[in-house]
Amino acid sequence: MSQHARLITLDSAQEAGLPESLVVECFHGQESVNDNFQFDIDALSVSTDLDLKQFTGTELTLRLLQADGSRRAWHGYCTQASWLGADGGLARYRLRLESFLAFLDRRRDSFLFQDMSVTDIASAVLKEYPQANFALDVTQTLTKRDICTQYRESDFAFLRRILASEGLNFRFEHQQEGEQG
Repeated sequence: MSQHARLITLDSAQEAGLPESLVVECFHGQESVNDNFQFDIDALSVSTDLDLKQFTGTELTLRLLQADGSRRAWHGYCTQASWLGADGGLARYRLRLESFLAFLDRRRDSFLFQDMSVTDIASAVLKEYPQANFALDVTQTLTKRDICTQYRESDFAFLRRILASEGLNFRFEHQQEGEQG
């Protein structure tokens, strides 16, 4: 079994990569403004004993062949991997693909930020995550807050809250085939 000439493909950025025998059967998911994206990918393999722990945290790219011959890509991290069963010939697995924001949802913190704008606070929080690949595109200067409190909330919930309080939105841009940077 190979991903060659398939409508949907899955690739890994890591050197170890995904097993060659793992091919995408189908996927479903959601994307929206001001939220994390999430895709559940059902994959088939001739191997019934894949080490699922190797997938968690792995950077993945899901690609879908479109009618014009180009491929639509989504880049993210595997946050869950599970075995769905086997029928004697093929094993079925499910991988969940999410953005780096999924990692922010796993840490709860309490912190005080002083004399910082919301963009400065967002940058400070995101710098704690090596997976964070972000760019702030704000067209106006935001006022500094005397004090801003994160109290027993996840970093993701905190960032969403303070961005919304300033009327700021976020979205994801996935580099497509043939694009630079």
